Amino acid sequence: MLEILLGNALVAAGLALVVLLVGRFFKPSPAARHALWLVVMVKLLSPVGFVISLPLPFEQPEFLAVDRSPAATLSKEKAETLAAFLKANVKAPVLELQVLNEGLVVTTTPEVQSAIGNLVNLMKSP
Repeated sequence: MLEILLGNALVAAGLALVVLLVGRFFKPSPAARHALWLVVMVKLLSPVGFVISLPLPFEQPEFLAVDRSPAATLSKEKAETLAAFLKANVKAPVLELQVLNEGLVVTTTPEVQSAIGNLVNLMKSP
């Protein structure tokens, strides 16, 4: 509801700006000015029609499911190489990589975790 009212106010403000510019540069008659301001007033009173959806800063954020698990037992060199590759090429909402002596720990969404697991299995196959 608040989005509709804010969108309506934004459109009415745009119309008011147009009315101000028309009144300033084209010098319409007083009756025409009143008619133009009446259009702005009608838009303020009737929020139906053209609606702009505005994201509000106090809306509830979406929660992401993340999974933290060891990607594989890789040598430290392979784990560092894989971590550099993933940082450069994976675009995920959450991606945390931790290189350990015994492998790589990845924190990300389950979908990305599955894809990284498939990549590691390809690396480990002869």
